[in-house]
Amino acid sequence: MRTLPDKHAMLAACRGLPTTASNPMIEAAAELALLHQTREQTPHCRLGDVDQHRLRLMRSVDHWIALVIPVPSPEAKLHTHTAGQVVDQLAELTTLTFVALANAPEPVFYDAKVRLDEIGDAYQDLIDELLLGQRRLPGAPISDHPAVRSIRDQSTPHPVFSRDERKRRP
Repeated sequence: MRTLPDKHAMLAACRGLPTTASNPMIEAAAELALLHQTREQTPHCRLGDVDQHRLRLMRSVDHWIALVIPVPSPEAKLHTHTAGQVVDQLAELTTLTFVALANAPEPVFYDAKVRLDEIGDAYQDLIDELLLGQRRLPGAPISDHPAVRSIRDQSTPHPVFSRDERKRRP
C-alpha cells in the first residue's frame, strides 16, 4: 500500500534536502518550493508561466492522492483546500521562512517559523484524517454506502442548476 509522506518528509523536500523515498507528493513539494523561490525573483508580469506550472503540480498531487487515500465515509468533514493547495502553501511558507532567515530581523523569522510549524501540523492532521476516512477533499468521491447510493439514485437535479436551464439563461 502506498502511504502519504509525513510533515517531516514534506518539509525536508521543501527545503531541498535529499530524500530516500520516491513519492510524487515529495517530488511535487520540492519542485513547488523551487518555483516559489523563482517567484521571489521574477517580475510580476512574468509570473504566468511559473504559476501555471504550480497549478499543474498541485493538480498532479490532487490526482495522486485520490488514488492513495481510502474513500471517505459520508460523515467525513470537507476540508477547505485540496491536497495540492496545502502542499503549495507548505512550499511557499518554507521558502518565505528561509528568505526571512537570510534577510530579516529575528522577530520576522520567528513569525514565519511559527506559521510554517502551524501549516506543517495542519498538513499532518489532514493526512492522518484522510487515511482514517474522517476527512474528504474538495472534488473527492463520497463513500458508496447503500444509503448514499439510494439518495443519489433518487435525486433529480434542481432546475436552477440544470445544464439545460443554464443554456437558456441570457
